Amino acid sequence: MHPSALSNALRFRQAYCAGRHALRIVEVGAQDVNGSLRNVFEGLGDYVGVDFVRGPGVDVVLDDPYRLPFPDQSIDVLLCSSVLEHSQFFWLLFLEMLRILRPTGLLYLNAPSNGSFHRYPVDCWRFYPDSGDALVAWAQRSGYQPHLLESYVSDQERAEWNDCVSVFVRDAACAEAYPKRILDTLQAFRNGRLAGREDFLKFTTRTEDQERAAPARSPAAASKAPEPASAATPAARVRMGGGERGAPVKRWALESPAALKGDEALALISGWVLPAEPDCDVRLVARSGHRTACWPLNVQRPDVVAAFAKPGDAEPPPLLCGFKRRFKAGERLQIGFEVDGIVQWVDTLARKSGAAPSSS
Repeated sequence: MHPSALSNALRFRQAYCAGRHALRIVEVGAQDVNGSLRNVFEGLGDYVGVDFVRGPGVDVVLDDPYRLPFPDQSIDVLLCSSVLEHSQFFWLLFLEMLRILRPTGLLYLNAPSNGSFHRYPVDCWRFYPDSGDALVAWAQRSGYQPHLLESYVSDQERAEWNDCVSVFVRDAACAEAYPKRILDTLQAFRNGRLAGREDFLKFTTRTEDQERAAPARSPAAASKAPEPASAATPAARVRMGGGERGAPVKRWALESPAALKGDEALALISGWVLPAEPDCDVRLVARSGHRTACWPLNVQRPDVVAAFAKPGDAEPPPLLCGFKRRFKAGERLQIGFEVDGIVQWVDTLARKSGAAPSSS
């Protein structure tokens, strides 16, 4: 579970469940994979986690992923986070979740609006800002009358994921029972919807990934670029940076080409990276178009270790902290580092105008 999934669930609890007790809560897709929602909702009542596989956090194993073993209108809160992208027929699961909710019942959905291909056991869908309204329309055609209270796409938090969050009440006639909204206080989002409003809050046609891939650089920003860590080779640049607090990567440097040349298919990526913790397994990630590669570090850099080691360190950084790899790139190449499934993107290269890359 990525950081923003937990953050958004906590926001839902604060806006919709504060002061409530003795609730019947069901989490669909409850297996604890790098974190669980169970702790976020502790103390609110009876909590049951269901999944179609056994594992930590799973109380009930489903025989049929589209049939939940609960009576009609028996649940107060239903949580479904990072699940619908893995459901081949998510629209059927949506109706089944509505079936078991009480008329005042709340359905919290969190599904990715972007992100890498990750199979558990399949990865089929991504969700855009209109998806909440589409699910309501589908439910109405199927005999239900749910109401979308709010939806939004949250900004990334130390990972590549933008979450599409939607909150529904099972019966539209009960919407007034919930006057508070997550968007009353949240600022880090785009394309928000609120019940009763036709327009989007913080509307944009561009995703956060698109904005990061082609940022608008002012002269002032360019003048603040970090100094090179070492002499760059001709037609190359050296970029250095440090991860934000809590990020898996503490320091990094890229000795990458200034741009992708039109007549070159392979881009040479080299540099070094220091993890936030000595025992972290950091991997280099490159992405271009539909192609993504992930490699372990493969170059010893004693010079980097000597430069950043501090007297009295319990454990110095590992010598094997450098990398030198080649990757077949298209028009644009993204470079980042991955730790425990979380990718921190640090640089983007664009191909210069000219000949297309070689297909050899």
